[in-house]
Amino acid sequence: MSKLILTLVAALGLVFALSSTAEAAAPTGNHAKVAGKISAIDAPSHTFVVTRPDGSKRKVKVTPKTKLRVDGQSATFADLAVGQKATAVGKKGPGGQLLVAARVRAKS
Repeated sequence: MSKLILTLVAALGLVFALSSTAEAAAPTGNHAKVAGKISAIDAPSHTFVVTRPDGSKRKVKVTPKTKLRVDGQSATFADLAVGQKATAVGKKGPGGQLLVAARVRAKS
């Protein structure tokens, strides 16, 4: 009986290790991250522009599934403001110029 339990525990450990490795090795070619200051907001389209420290810009799309936090608190799109520092993580949209955000964190 104890050999059976030991074998099951070892098998579960192996399955867990292999699944963790598979997730870590998953391709990330469509994922994107941008960090900088919010330089423009377009409320009707739920998008904003982040200007990076190097001066380049990236448009970010907020969807109903996007998790927003401002100053560490749960937030809505209306809580975003020009001048806030922001980091957005998500997937590249069509053409790669738009980032469709899964998470946005902003700081006043």
